[in-house]
Amino acid sequence: MDAIVTRASQEALDAYRRQSHLSTPSEAVSSYDIATGMIRIDLRGGRLPGNGGAELEDLQGFISNGVLESARPILPAAGTKFYYNGKDFEDQYPDDAKGDRESRAERQNDGPVVVSAGHGWYYHHGFRDWRAQRDPSNGIIEDEITPGYADELRQWLIERSQVAAVRVRSGALDPHDRSGQAWWRMGGRYSLEVSHPDQPDLWNSLPTSTHPLRERDEDIRSRPHYANLLNARALFHLHTNAGSPLASGARAYVAEGRPEDYRLASRVCAT
Repeated sequence: MDAIVTRASQEALDAYRRQSHLSTPSEAVSSYDIATGMIRIDLRGGRLPGNGGAELEDLQGFISNGVLESARPILPAAGTKFYYNGKDFEDQYPDDAKGDRESRAERQNDGPVVVSAGHGWYYHHGFRDWRAQRDPSNGIIEDEITPGYADELRQWLIERSQVAAVRVRSGALDPHDRSGQAWWRMGGRYSLEVSHPDQPDLWNSLPTSTHPLRERDEDIRSRPHYANLLNARALFHLHTNAGSPLASGARAYVAEGRPEDYRLASRVCAT
């Protein structure tokens, strides 16, 4: 079984390298834990992203989706867990891990459900232009598709579960001043910049960063920061993970050690 998941993870890593033209780890070695159903993926050699932000998220998401899709006809994998030359996330990226722990801290939450449409346009400081976070795949741009799903989920939560539900990204049609893009295309970071100008920790959480993807990283971080501000009872991140055109169904990712979140995710995927 380990040989199967290692081959699948290496094939996904190689495909990502060809598609993205980025320097990445050169080897993916994987194993399957029968007790937990998790696939452990150890990225080795080559170059790791410098932080635990957008670049790492893209790399891991691509590999994870590829491995789980390849493994599905053979074994019922529950998910993936990544390591980096044998180190876990906390050891490899301690600063980012600290932020994750703060966002995941258990609270007695009684606020709304936050529905986060994945991605959105952002400013790339390397290329000095505004662009979508996702390249076209299977004829669509994910940044433009997720807002519709977010609207639909928000309405279901209100009508079927009788809970307050709010979005992060704007649904407005008028243009965002700096980019010229319609507001509904923009990442959540920019909506929060306008709605909460006196709380830059929400949308400008990396003020000293010089990384070209820093505003994209801030966009990713803005979603849980906003949910924490609202004392949200749940946060949904909606994505249309690019893959084979034949792929179908829903997949939920849940942080370890969160049984209530797991039960909620299971119910969502079952409907």
